[in-house]
Parts: sequence; C-alpha cells; structure tokens
Amino acid sequence: MHSLLSIPATCALVALASCVATTPEVERRSATCIVRAPGAVEATAVLELAQRQAARILELYGPDGLTLDPDHPLSIWLQDEPAQPGLGLRSHADAEGFYAHKHHRIHLRRGAERIERTLAHELAHACLPPRWSDLPGSLEEGLADTISALVVPDSAASLRAGRLSAAAFATGGLLVEVMIDLPDDGGLVRATYATRLRLEADEEVAVDPRSVFDVDAGLSGAAGEAAERKALYGLAYLVVSRVHARHGMDGLRRLCSDDAPEASRRWLEAAELELDQPGLRLAIGSEFGPRETWELLRRQPDFLVELLGSTLLPWSEDLEAALARTRVRIAFAGGDPRGVELPFVRALRARVAVLQSSLRRGAAAQDIADS
Repeated sequence: MHSLLSIPATCALVALASCVATTPEVERRSATCIVRAPGAVEATAVLELAQRQAARILELYGPDGLTLDPDHPLSIWLQDEPAQPGLGLRSHADAEGFYAHKHHRIHLRRGAERIERTLAHELAHACLPPRWSDLPGSLEEGLADTISALVVPDSAASLRAGRLSAAAFATGGLLVEVMIDLPDDGGLVRATYATRLRLEADEEVAVDPRSVFDVDAGLSGAAGEAAERKALYGLAYLVVSRVHARHGMDGLRRLCSDDAPEASRRWLEAAELELDQPGLRLAIGSEFGPRETWELLRRQPDFLVELLGSTLLPWSEDLEAALARTRVRIAFAGGDPRGVELPFVRALRARVAVLQSSLRRGAAAQDIADS
C-alpha cells in the first residue's frame, strides 16, 4: 500500500464560487466502508488503512464496540478542505478531520501530516459503543486521542506533547527548569547555568478546568473559540490517558459505561488528578518524558535558542566545539528533577549563531552610545 504521507495533494473539485464542498469523485468499497477521494490510489490506501484500524479499535473497545455494519456502511471522504456538502468550507477550517455522526461519515484533510492518527481518532468516534454515548463533557475527545495513540504509536509522542501543552497553557503555563552544563576545559568540575521559565502559548487562552466535564464542552459545534476547544481537548486527554495508564482498557471500559451522576468524581479519582491549578501543573509536568520533551522543543525551540545564545556567548568564536561539549537538561514541575537530556543541541547551531551575532551588534551599539 502507498504511504498516505507520500501521496501528493492536488486540487479537489471545490465549488469556490458558492464556498461549499463537493463530493470526491473516486469511490472504493468494502463490505463495511465506502471511501471517496479525488484519486484511485488515495481511495484504496485509505480504505485499507481504515479496515486495519477499525479492527484494532474494536479489539480495544471490546464486545460493546459499534461494529461496522454492511447495512449501514461508514463513509470516509478525503478532501482538500474537510467539509460537508452544503456547508461553508470554513466550518471545520482548523481541523484535519471530523466525524459527522448524523451521516455516519468521516471527513479527512487531504495531504495532512498526521492523517493516519486523524483517521484513527475519527474511527474511535465512529465505533464508540452506544452505551458510552453519554460520556461527560470533552471525555469522548480524550478517549479518541488515547485510542489513536494506541493504534498509531509512532505519533503518540507528538499527540501527547500537543495535548499536554494545550492543557498547561490554558491553566497557568508550563513550568520548566533549564540546566545548561557549560563547556568544560577537561577538569573534574563543570559549571552549570540553571534558570526557571514559564512557557505560554502565543495566543492567550484560559479555561475553567472543571468545564471539561460540562455536557457540551469541547464539542466541535459548541460555542467558543478554537483555542478554548484545544485546551479542553488537552485536559480531557490528560484525564483519560492517566486512567488508561493506571487501570488499562478494562478500567477505561468500566468508567465509560458509568452514567452515574457522580461519574466525573470517579474519573478524577481513577486518574489520580485534582483540577486546582497547582495540582494540574504538577500532574501535567509529570507526564513529560524524553519523547514528549523532544517534541515540545521541536515545536517551540525559541526559548532554548535564546538561552544557549546568551549563555554560550563567551564561546561564540568556536560555537560548534562549544555545543559539542554542552549538556542541556529540561525538568518540569512535577516531573523528574534530574530532567531530560536533549540530544539535539548541536542541531541548533545556526540559529544560536544568528542570535549571538545580534547580541554582539547590540552590545557594540550600546558601547558607542555610552562613549
């Protein structure tokens, strides 16, 4: 099967004049799925992937899972912009995919970077056991993320870093300590520069963590900005993934079947989680291991570049050698105080060099101004 990530994204047929979506042209069928896409190779690839993923998801859900029915086949549409016919193209402009429950149809963004993970997430919605349909608030989204991480493990670290960061940024920021072991001169003792930072999102957003259990919280059609939904999805993932880590799928299945009024309390107890800010901050920090940390730094390297540039300024004449002798560790509030060592510091050399050049120019200009 062709890799979905290597399929080129060409133009789909979109009625631009009226700003509505149209049905993809090519169709491929199995006994339980109908895939529509602009091209035959894409349609076949998505169909084969969907069948494999659905089988794994139903295995995770157990006997209560909603088995795909030949009399009511699931539709999957691959589109340049995921949208339903007759609705504006921007109705899901920020999404890589969504599940239209009324039509039993998944819409996927063509050429999306994480299309395998997105498909698994939407299949988790489509196959959700009917008894679990009353999950409180955003927990169905958290469940779908947890399932997709199990079905597509290669993208689990990226998903976790994104969701955990979103939860942190909406509830006071992510507290980290950066420890830089400076380049040594061959001696037994190495000097360490350490500083504490609070990482925040570019776009300010704040939510009440308790709203993760509100009936309509985080739903795609609910009122609220995309950033708020993203924050609620992060909190929901935090709750559900911690339950899974502590109690496995058996524990998740029991909680998902629990429709008692105090279900939210049972979820928090099972997740060993409190929704006050200090408790959340420590819980989120404890979830960042090496892979999540590396993903976070891959997405947001600016603060590390700034620290390395200023701290290693005395070694700027031989920056390559200095970076080779520098160790950097990141520790999160609530996590291992020894921190996670970063193996890619030398890859930041070009950006650090640019920053150091700017710092030297600024210092020279200040000297002239002071003279």
